Amino acid sequence: MAARPGRTRSRPARASRQPLALIGDVDDGSGARYYAIYLTPQLSRGSMLTISDLWGHYHSRIVDEFELISTWAARHDAPQPG
Repeated sequence: MAARPGRTRSRPARASRQPLALIGDVDDGSGARYYAIYLTPQLSRGSMLTISDLWGHYHSRIVDEFELISTWAARHDAPQPG
């Protein structure tokens, strides 16, 4: 079955076969929820990738040392005027 934008998808973590940790609802009115992929064995919210469970919703985030790296990267990768 092909994924269609607007449909939710749930998959367990590949290594543990456990569901990904629910982080919370995305606050953009889409109905999407964020799930965590932790970047260290400590499973800290300070180092994680958050992914949306809604196909076609491209608002995942990268958090490192409690800093939202994806927001910083988007600002610094944008073309500079002039």
